[in-house]
Amino acid sequence: MRQTRAKVRKESIGKKFSFTIVVILLFSLSILIGYLGTKYIILPMLSQNRIIADKNVPKNVTKEVNKEVNKEVNKEVPKEVPKEVPKEVAKQNKNTDVIDKPTKEAYANTFEIQGFDIYSVQVGSFTTKENAEALAKELNTKEMGAYVWYNGGYKVMTVCMLDRESIDRVMPSIKQEYEEAFVVTKSIPTRAIKYTKEDSQYISILQSHRKGLTEMLKELSENIKQSKKSQEDMKRCSILIKKYVDDLRGIQAQLKKENPSKNMQSVHNEFVKLVDTLVQGFEAGVKDDTKLLVGIQNSFMKVLYQYSDFAAKNEY
Repeated sequence: MRQTRAKVRKESIGKKFSFTIVVILLFSLSILIGYLGTKYIILPMLSQNRIIADKNVPKNVTKEVNKEVNKEVNKEVPKEVPKEVPKEVAKQNKNTDVIDKPTKEAYANTFEIQGFDIYSVQVGSFTTKENAEALAKELNTKEMGAYVWYNGGYKVMTVCMLDRESIDRVMPSIKQEYEEAFVVTKSIPTRAIKYTKEDSQYISILQSHRKGLTEMLKELSENIKQSKKSQEDMKRCSILIKKYVDDLRGIQAQLKKENPSKNMQSVHNEFVKLVDTLVQGFEAGVKDDTKLLVGIQNSFMKVLYQYSDFAAKNEY
């Protein structure tokens, strides 16, 4: 009986041992199979897929991805570094400087249109040109002189001077004829117009003529206010006007030879028109010696108001 029990126990132990061995072998075998499968089957497949994927991704993207990965791997506490201007911004600023510099240097100086005040006596204002011209004709008949100036209506002016004192002296005699007459002051502001270096030579000529013209107007204003309609005054004014016409003809001839740039073309054209108006007015004025002073006064008024338009033009 005891032998039978011992035999059974022995067989049970043997079975347990054998089962344990089998389990260990199976576990080891599964590990070996997993290792070999991973090494020789799975890894080669993954490697091949990665190579294919890398071929389909642009190199710069791959580099950026690797760069980001490296940043994450080697991430450290950021250190403070001096701020630098981004290259693109720096490049843009550099280009801007290159563009602006020639633009600023392109302008050599400014051409100045001298300003002054015009003092006139207004004797009437009309909504229609016909009525204004009728009054102007009446004033010319009385040898007072007249100019029709449009400014929100047709204004009839009879005397123009470059100083208020001279106007105040003639106002009493004008008011005897036209009680509602009053003094109008028109201020011409000085203007500075930029010009490029290519116009430097032309501007020096134009500046000289502009200065000569304003000096001529001032001298003429003085002569008009000193004239008393005597024979001596008539002769003196006639000689002066003829000299002015000769000088202005010379200016006309020189300006026609000039070829300013597009930037100064408008100024050039308006100044030429101003000189032409003065020449025509003076030539018309000296045709009738009996009305010489009236003709000169009318030409003087016309050119003063045209000079005002010349200075106020928006085209330049």
